Formats: sequence, structure tokens, C-alpha cells
Amino acid sequence: MHFRASRLLCGATKRLQRPAPSWPWSSPLWRTICICCRLRPRRSIRWITMKMVPKMLSPLVKDWAPKAFIISFKLETDPSIVIDRARNALEVYRHQVVVANSLESRHSSVVILTKDSETKILLSEEEVEKGIDIEEKIVSDLQSRHTAFIHDN
Repeated sequence: MHFRASRLLCGATKRLQRPAPSWPWSSPLWRTICICCRLRPRRSIRWITMKMVPKMLSPLVKDWAPKAFIISFKLETDPSIVIDRARNALEVYRHQVVVANSLESRHSSVVILTKDSETKILLSEEEVEKGIDIEEKIVSDLQSRHTAFIHDN
């Protein structure tokens, strides 16, 4: 069976969730909202206790979609470690691509890593002035890689 579709699965930058017994809402969407967005309390401060949960990338690559083109994202606050962490993710999870960047330059510079290559994607000053998003270049690059992956397999 050949699959020619692509899926984009997003995760939070931290592997956290609200412990189930004390969680008033059962929807996973609420957990994602708490992790990714700011909850603005109206009258009082709300404390949210979170706990670590396992990453889902390993079962995705090994069990659920072993023949799929899998892309992960690595965002780090320290630019000096982002490439090493991305390379480590490729080795550990054995997927195809990591899009890596640092927090301070995430809107203008990323590195796309595979086991055999390292491609820098940068926005020029002109592109920034025109309001071009780096995501356009990232998606274009990943579409090309996905097409090549389909043809090779």
C-alpha cells in the first residue's frame, strides 16, 4: 500500500500534561491550550500543576507509521546546542527530518537536518521587509523532500 498524503502533527515544546484526577475538563484540547497559550485569569491567579509524559515520536516511527515521512521540530533557547540536539533526535527516533531553530531567530533562520544533510533556510532583510514568513520556505523545502521520499520508496 502506498501513501501519498502528508500529516502534520504538532506537539508542545515541553512534554507536560495536567494530571487527570484533578483536571476539570477531559478534552486533550484543553491540555494543549494550557501548555501552548496563556490563560488569563480574571480575578485571581490560577496555578496549573503539570507532569511529564512520554514523547509519542518513538511509537509513531516504530509502530504506527514505520513507512511514513516523519518530520519533527526542535526549538532550543541556546543556539549552541540546537544542532546537536536535532542530530540526537534523528539518531534516537530514526525518522527522516528535523526542523531545528533557536528561540531568538526562529522567525528568520532554521536548519533542516536529515541523516545525510544539513540545509540552512534564511530570510533576507528584503524578505523580512516584505513580510514573508519563513514557514513558506520551510513548507516548500519539506514538500520537495516528501515528494522525493515518495518517488524513492
